Amino acid sequence: MALDLDGTLIDARDRQVGVAAEALAEVTGHELDERRFWQAKRRGATTREALELLGHPTGSALAAAQRWSQRIESDEWLRRDRALPGVPRALASLRAAGVATVVLTARRSADGARASLRSAGLEDLVEQLFVVDPVRAVAGKATALRRCRAAAFVGDTESDGAAADRAGVPFGAVSTGQRSRPYLRAAGYDAAASLRVALERVMSATGPPARISSS
Repeated sequence: MALDLDGTLIDARDRQVGVAAEALAEVTGHELDERRFWQAKRRGATTREALELLGHPTGSALAAAQRWSQRIESDEWLRRDRALPGVPRALASLRAAGVATVVLTARRSADGARASLRSAGLEDLVEQLFVVDPVRAVAGKATALRRCRAAAFVGDTESDGAAADRAGVPFGAVSTGQRSRPYLRAAGYDAAASLRVALERVMSATGPPARISSS
């Protein structure tokens, strides 16, 4: 079973919003409207676009977004990563059922991805980690899915779904991360509200009905 990392296994909001708030304050001296920023991201906006939607001029939004990109994988922020509710239990259930868990993530640094897994207490529940270039995330994840012979893929964005489609494997979407359920539905994916439900859906599609524990 292949799983995305940010927004699927770990909380993507706290780090993304925190780095954006820090960057915006440095560039403009203004506080970030965290709720509206995250809503914009969940509706498909990039960091720069989200800041522009909040009324910040393009130049300031671009400068803050560049700082965001430079810092989003810094050690200071990665140490704050935490598992989403129910995720450790769901991964433990997969292991108990003899299902190998592979994590695919679009990150600049494999070390940073491992640090996130450690911070979230998930490192020992994952058998393999594939880190792909964020610039070519869809192609990279599709290649990794074929390489690890994944039975299915669970992720939180439309690019995860596109990677699964390209690799020819079933996709389970979750609305716990960077994209909202309405946004994913508009993209053609019926997103589950938890990893447990998404896993049950894809495992039932590829074999006998599954029951994954999250409590």
